[in-house]
Amino acid sequence: MVGSTARGRREKARSGEIVEPNIPILDEMIGAGDSQFVEKAKGRLHELIDKANILALASHDMKLIRQLCNRVIWLEHGVIKQFGPRRTVIAAYRNANTPRDLGNMAI
Repeated sequence: MVGSTARGRREKARSGEIVEPNIPILDEMIGAGDSQFVEKAKGRLHELIDKANILALASHDMKLIRQLCNRVIWLEHGVIKQFGPRRTVIAAYRNANTPRDLGNMAI
């Protein structure tokens, strides 16, 4: 029984169906896949956020952070540099990094 339950979860994860978590924790999940998959994933993400009211998102995509987050933790080499309102932390991050440091990040 345990094996079939685990297999069912793996199959749901592959198809984009996710167990309803209390606090979804996502790590750069939307960057992969074709445009149809990305849109479906974003829609599902919004559903999860609406149900959970909390989301922990690890991302370099500033556009996505602006859309989904109201508070941000800026980590640098595993150390918290700043925590606070999204606009404040993003502004501090941008001011601390040169355009070269930012690379091709969606800011």
